[in-house]
Amino acid sequence: MSKPIKKSNGKWRVQVYLGTENGKRIIKTITADTKQECLYKASILKHDGLPKSSKLTVRDAVVQYINSIEGVISYNTLRGYRVILKNYFQELMSLPVEKLTNTIVQQAISEESQRLSPKTIKNGWGLISTSLKKVCGRVFDVRLPQMQIEIKEFPATQEIVNAIKGTPSELPCLLAMWLGMRMGEIKGLDCSSVKDGLLHISQTRVYKDGQEILKLTAKNDRSIRNLPIPSYLLSLIENTEAYKNYRETGENAPLIGTPRNRIYKRWKKICKDHNWSMSFHDLRSVNASICIVLGIPDKYTMQRNGYKSDYTLRQRYQNLITPTRQEVDRLIDEYFASLLG
Repeated sequence: MSKPIKKSNGKWRVQVYLGTENGKRIIKTITADTKQECLYKASILKHDGLPKSSKLTVRDAVVQYINSIEGVISYNTLRGYRVILKNYFQELMSLPVEKLTNTIVQQAISEESQRLSPKTIKNGWGLISTSLKKVCGRVFDVRLPQMQIEIKEFPATQEIVNAIKGTPSELPCLLAMWLGMRMGEIKGLDCSSVKDGLLHISQTRVYKDGQEILKLTAKNDRSIRNLPIPSYLLSLIENTEAYKNYRETGENAPLIGTPRNRIYKRWKKICKDHNWSMSFHDLRSVNASICIVLGIPDKYTMQRNGYKSDYTLRQRYQNLITPTRQEVDRLIDEYFASLLG
């Protein structure tokens, strides 16, 4: 394959050597509007022997991309990609990649925006655009609908504490609200995660095909963390059957053995009884809100909660004071301890 050359008319050209036939060298010339597209068509011609780019659809490109990264992404991410592949941008998915233009892509985004939220559009186009770039070398300049920050109103933290205290939901809910843990992290805890007054968070338990599967990795590198265990939470942990057995026999087991769907149902029942509109994951958001109320800077909230990016926090909160990490832990622990009496 020759080096791509930009012609006087603005198009790019590359020559591809395909071998010999009857003693003659076979060289094909590929032209395209962009350098990337030119190289993409030339690579197809070189490896396949004929220009199959016209047969490759957007769906084909997305499937190829998903298959290439399936082993290195979380199951939830993979499931989300498959939902996008099946339900969104269906007209665009059926089009040949080589027929795409900025106008066609922009029109598809505009049409989908009539029925989908800006966040769904962003996620859907994010998968498609990455697939087209990685698989085909195609890049498009489009405009997405403006994202709107969702503002949720939560009940007073004292009300939540009163509702869960003494119930089977107390420990998992407090792990989410007090320590800012995700459901997968809560389910990923085992008895050995508790050591020397610290809770070691380094693995997750995901829900796949009707089963909970333990992954010996965190959601991201920032999610691996050690958190001081407040005395109240430690007492709840020590009173679980799993931890009692662990101390007596040394047999390690999941700290929270309750299936996640039962945890969800119990929490939804509490919300229904109190007329709250909250998901279980919203308890983690309550933790972030409390950190701001207490004047804790974003970097400490990110460290405790395992956020990889401070983008979300920057959109909503401001720094107020700069205490040390030990002071941060003390402030949060004293706050919850006062609520629990």
